[in-house]
Amino acid sequence: KWTIFGIFNELLSTQNVNIARFARNVEWDFFCDFQTPCAGFTLWPSPHSFSWNSVDVGPARDIVGEFTQAAKQSSRIKLGLYHSFFEWFNPLFQLDSKNNFSTRNYIKGTAELYELVNRYEPELIWSDGDPAPPEYWQSQEFLSWLYNESPVKDTVVVNDRWGFGTPCKHGGFLNCADR
Repeated sequence: KWTIFGIFNELLSTQNVNIARFARNVEWDFFCDFQTPCAGFTLWPSPHSFSWNSVDVGPARDIVGEFTQAAKQSSRIKLGLYHSFFEWFNPLFQLDSKNNFSTRNYIKGTAELYELVNRYEPELIWSDGDPAPPEYWQSQEFLSWLYNESPVKDTVVVNDRWGFGTPCKHGGFLNCADR
């Protein structure tokens, strides 16, 4: 039984939200935190977010860290993280897009993904890289590292959205068109 649950910064801006209590009371085997939406706001203190994150703005909390801790304290819940490689309004991403991704000025998305795996060790990664080719995101290099060298190499599962042409072809589970 897998249930994907997304929660956003606005929902956690109050002091009354207790993620550990939430995790103890749900009947899920798995939850997935939507930690990097397409606006680039991270739900952890990423050095790549330029202070646009849930620690420096909003609730002053490492939300991904709290979800990670809650999942690890549970004997049954496994942690998944959604990660959007791109930011629609980031000028560097827009420049690369305008150049048909022949340039690579925007590197934040890939750097964040390595950081998330090393820091939080999710057992599921729900990637979102559709707007650009997998070569632009360096998806093959990341996946090779993930399955061969990362701290979760023996347990991690990934979806199939690692760039143009990858949905329904590559991934530990195929969600094809999840929109």
